[in-house]
Formats: sequence, C-alpha cells, structure tokens
Amino acid sequence: PHSKRKKIETDNEELRMLWNALKKGKVNEIESGQFLLFFDDVSYLTGDNEQGSKISTLFIRECYLHLFKIIFENINVRRWRITGNPGIGKIFFSYYLLCQLAQQNKMVVYHRYNKPPILFSEENIFSSSKDNIHEFRGYLKNRDVWYIVDGREPMEYVAKTILICSPQKCYYSTFDKLGTTIRYMPVWSWEETDTCRKQELLQKAINSVNDKILNFVGETTEDNSTSHKIVHIRTNVPQVGEKGKGVEEVEEISEVEENTGKSSSPAVTKPDKDNEEVPFYTLSNLDFASDYVYEKVMDVLLTNYKEQLQTFVQASKSISDYGTLRGTIFERITHGKLLNGGTFKVRPLFGKTTSCFGISNSNRKLTIPPRKKLLFSKPDEVIQNRYCLYTNSKK
Repeated sequence: PHSKRKKIETDNEELRMLWNALKKGKVNEIESGQFLLFFDDVSYLTGDNEQGSKISTLFIRECYLHLFKIIFENINVRRWRITGNPGIGKIFFSYYLLCQLAQQNKMVVYHRYNKPPILFSEENIFSSSKDNIHEFRGYLKNRDVWYIVDGREPMEYVAKTILICSPQKCYYSTFDKLGTTIRYMPVWSWEETDTCRKQELLQKAINSVNDKILNFVGETTEDNSTSHKIVHIRTNVPQVGEKGKGVEEVEEISEVEENTGKSSSPAVTKPDKDNEEVPFYTLSNLDFASDYVYEKVMDVLLTNYKEQLQTFVQASKSISDYGTLRGTIFERITHGKLLNGGTFKVRPLFGKTTSCFGISNSNRKLTIPPRKKLLFSKPDEVIQNRYCLYTNSKK
C-alpha cells in the first residue's frame, strides 16, 4: 500500500493534527457523568455546534463505556454492528472509539457516510482523494487494523469491522450475512439529558467570555448573565468523608457574641491550627468552576484580551473582593509557565552560598524541563518527573 500513497493522500497535516488531538483527549469526571475534553481542534471530524462554535467536549454516555469494553475484550469477534434509534449519539460513539484507539496507538481506517476513507496510524495518516474504500485494501487485509464504518455499507475485509448505523437495511443487509454480532444502543435517560444540558449551558458561558467577564463576578446582569457559571464563590464548609458518613470532624454549635453587646446567634465552628474558632460558611474566595473552565477562559482572555487581563491582575490586588481571584489567576498562570519549562530568575530564601538546587549567588537562575501535569489528592499518587498539583476534588 505504501507505493500507492502518493495517489491517495490528501489533507495530511490537518488529519495528523486531528489524530494528535484525539490522542490528547482527556476524561473529565463529575458526579453526574463523564465528558471527553479536546484541548486541540477536532472540528475536521466533529464540525461546529448550533452556535457555530467548534465542538471541544463530548458527553460520554455510560453505554459507550460498556460497548467499547464489549468490543475490545471480545477479540475473536471480527464483525460488529452497533445500531439503535436515530439521534441517540451513535456518531459520537464513533468519535469516542477513534479517541480510544488513537490513545492505544492502533491503526484505523475510518469511513463515514458521503466522505472519503481515512487511514490513521503511527506511521501514515492520509485520506483518499475520492470515496473509494478499495484503495485501502492493502491495509484492510491486516487483522490488526480497525475498520470503522459510520452510516454506510461496509465492504468485506479481514480487518476488525465495526458498523455504526441506524436500522436501515441498505447499510447492513449484506454485512449481516457475513456473520455479525449486533448490539443495540439505548435511548437517552432523563439523567443523561439533564447532565448534557448543564454542560451545554456551561459551554455557552465559556463561548461568551469577553473583556467584561471579570466585572460581573457572581452577578447576573443584562450585559452578562454567564459569569456565575465561570467563576464560583467558594466558602469554608465542613469536610465530608465518604458518602453517607457525614462530617468527619465533630461540629460544635457555639454562641458567638458581638462586641456591640447585642444578642448572640448560633454558628457552626471548627478550630484552626491556632485553636481559634472560625465559623463555617464565613470565609469566601473566588475561583474558576474547574481546571477545564479555567483553561478555556484563559485561552480566550490571553488570546483576545491580554492587556485587559494584565490590568485586572495589577489593579485588583487592592480590592478585597477580587483579591482571591487575582491570586488564583496569578497562581494558575505561574503554574502554566513552570509546566512548559524554561529558565527562570530566582531569589534564594536563605543566606547559603549554594542552594539545594545548585544555584549560587552569582548565578541566580533555575532551568526547569517541561513536565506533564498530574493532579493528585493523596501523597502516594505523586509520580516522579511529573508536574504534580494538589487538588481536593476531581476537576
């Protein structure tokens, strides 16, 4: 097949970027479900949403996880047909499949309705100049190749074939005669619909970010009704352990007396390290809704409103209400720079001639290599040579 590559290759660079974007896709797990996040452009595959914005988030239906596991673990089954009602997310299941196979370095031939076939692999990535699957027959003779067909009739090849289609006989009547294992995708549950709707509202809020977003933190106005979805006001709440076990530490209800001599009011308190009682729900700080939201919002602000963002960070240091948000933005920008590596000026905290990093007073610079980010909540989750950031929740 390599000798014919020049005849059929097209859009190589764009397809390679797509394959790399699928490799980098990450799962964001929340209480009500999972989302597959793409930080690079995958619009060549997914297109745009109804608002004309590029799709960067894919809701992972629970059946996607089950169906992929069934297909992947049944190595002796060579032909699958995934079907069900129109409009239940079958095409997005094909995207989920591609993402999983990309991250496992599999070779895939993807053929979609009314589109030319595409080969994805570690060595070669290209599509046909015309809609002719037989130009890929050299690859499809390989049993290790995955042949994913979306909304059209597949051809008979040795490659592991997965047909994803609506129940229209023109797609599967001939294919089923070859000996096909069929699985049906269920319709959406109310819980799935609600979860996806909330994510859609969040995505709309991110898409509406402009230079005025930080002027309306926590507010809903005629000019901006979405900032409260982007930035959250967090408070000090009782720490909760496992589900159903309630508060880990014993809460005390105490009478808090004011200096004015007025009547006291009950408050739930928790001793701090200095044995001073700080009532729960009395402290506040501003933070982004999640790491995903922060990265998307900062991409917009740094690309289109860099000067305004810098002004906000500098000006807000004297404004108590925005001080915590300023600190959050500054901290996250700093982590981003350190994550990408580089040489940085440092100021020793001690009077030693040479620090533990080998930095002397005459050479106050530190070189840090690029690292992959790792979020951890327990010490044993820390991995060497990764940029480890503590988090007390899954974001």
